[in-house]
Amino acid sequence: MLGDLGKQQASQQRFFGFAAAAALGIFLLFQAAFASWRLAALAFVMPPLAVVGGLLAASIGGGVLSLGSFAGCLAIIGLAARDAILLIGDYQRHLQNGDASSAPDLLLRVSRERLSAVLTTAAVIGLPLVLLIIFGDRPGYEILRPMSIVVLGGLITSTALALFIMPTLCVRFMATQAQWAPRTAAVAAATAHTTSGS
Repeated sequence: MLGDLGKQQASQQRFFGFAAAAALGIFLLFQAAFASWRLAALAFVMPPLAVVGGLLAASIGGGVLSLGSFAGCLAIIGLAARDAILLIGDYQRHLQNGDASSAPDLLLRVSRERLSAVLTTAAVIGLPLVLLIIFGDRPGYEILRPMSIVVLGGLITSTALALFIMPTLCVRFMATQAQWAPRTAAVAAATAHTTSGS
C-alpha cells in the first residue's frame, strides 16, 4: 500500500511539473507572438476562465467529472486560445497598418469583424452538443454526454469573453502601448541626435 501511494504521489508530482512547464512555454510563446507581456497575460488567462464555465455546467448537469469532462476541458482551452489569438492579432494588424481611429472606434470595428466568425463557430459546435446532451442518457454515450456538457458551458463562456471582455481589455492594453510608442521613439531619436552631435 505504501509503495503504491508513493508511486501515485510521484506520478502526480511529475504531472504537475509537466503541466507547469507546458503553461510556462505557452505563455512565452504568446509573448513572442504578441511582443507584449500584457497581451500575453491576457491571452493566457482567457482559456482558464472559459474552463470555469465548463466546470460550472458540469456541476449543474450532475457534478460528475469523468474522462469525457477532462477531454471537454482540453477542447475549451483550445477554442478559447484560438479566439484570443485571432482577436489580438486583428487589433495588432489594425495598429500596424497605421489605423488612427480612437480606441472605441477600433473596438467596435474589430468586434464587428469578429462577430460573425465567433457566433458561427459557437453555433456549428454548440448545436450538435445540444443533441448529444438531450439524447446522451442512452447506453454508449457515457463519455460523450459529460464532454458535451462541459464543452457547451465553456463555449458559452468563451463566446461571451471573446465578444465583450476581450475587446475591452485588448483595446485598453494596446492603447497604453500606442501612447508609449511615440514617446519611446522620440526619446530614441533625441538620444541618437545628441550622440551624433557630440
